[in-house]
Amino acid sequence: MGLDKRIDVQVLTASISQVKTLKLIEKNIANITAIEDFTALTTLVVAENITTLSFSGNQLTSLDVSNSKALDRLKCYSNQLTSLDERNRNNT
Repeated sequence: MGLDKRIDVQVLTASISQVKTLKLIEKNIANITAIEDFTALTTLVVAENITTLSFSGNQLTSLDVSNSKALDRLKCYSNQLTSLDERNRNNT
């Protein structure tokens, strides 16, 4: 993602506090610990192997889970969502 200045799999809060869009597709990310440090985040695009997402009580305006075919639980209430993209999912 280009945010890790020291190449040690960690980023400084100062490096991510202004990021507005985060795309987590094919990034080989094991967890999203400290995602709350992305304080300017308004758009989140997630990977296809995610099964559960909970982003309630934030300020997200856009959420793209269209590539998340394994997603079976999504909690995103109490946000500012104007766009929720789940086009390519198996929406049964």
